[in-house]
Amino acid sequence: MGSPPANHPLISIFRVSDINYVPLDKPIQLNLYSIVMKDGAKFSLKYGWREYDFSRGYLNFCAPGQVHSFDDRKYEKAEHSALWGWFLVFHPDFIRKYPLGAKIGKLKFFSYETNEALHMSDEERALIDGIMENIQGECKRAIDAHCQDIIVSQIDVLLNYSERFYTRQFITRNSVESEILTRFQSLLHEYFDGEKDKLITAKKSLRNCPCPQTI
Repeated sequence: MGSPPANHPLISIFRVSDINYVPLDKPIQLNLYSIVMKDGAKFSLKYGWREYDFSRGYLNFCAPGQVHSFDDRKYEKAEHSALWGWFLVFHPDFIRKYPLGAKIGKLKFFSYETNEALHMSDEERALIDGIMENIQGECKRAIDAHCQDIIVSQIDVLLNYSERFYTRQFITRNSVESEILTRFQSLLHEYFDGEKDKLITAKKSLRNCPCPQTI
């Protein structure tokens, strides 16, 4: 993407205005966590098989191994000076030994279940912008015994605020997911989290599903 070289082997943060290239010709799969806060770049993003709400001025979150692609038919190249925001990526190993390493997998906004970007007020954007600046400032320092602890704590604060903002967002508006699909996804999660001595069947799923069973 033409971004500046990273100062740390497991984490990189840079401003969106530093991106010189957006790959539109093929899907992208990163083995990294990524958090993007941006405005001024207008294009359609495919998140798995669905279109992601990625229009302007929002945050979005991607977990390692997820597949993304860009729709160049809806891409509008913005003026370089109009691009604003941050691009934060980090390897799972960077947070593995911290409580955040276990917590991050439970955050729904890193899942394919959430195909909406996080909408923020100006006050919320300023808050997140400040946290990103703190992380960048720490990443530019020489690596010492406290560097990783401080950065991970900043990422944890960033995700805590993001979780609060998402909760507010879904209280004030309905989810785009259908109720039946959401219930079906919950059943699958319960199955894979529990005993897996048998393959799950449609009959078993329908028996436990609190929704109409007529097909």
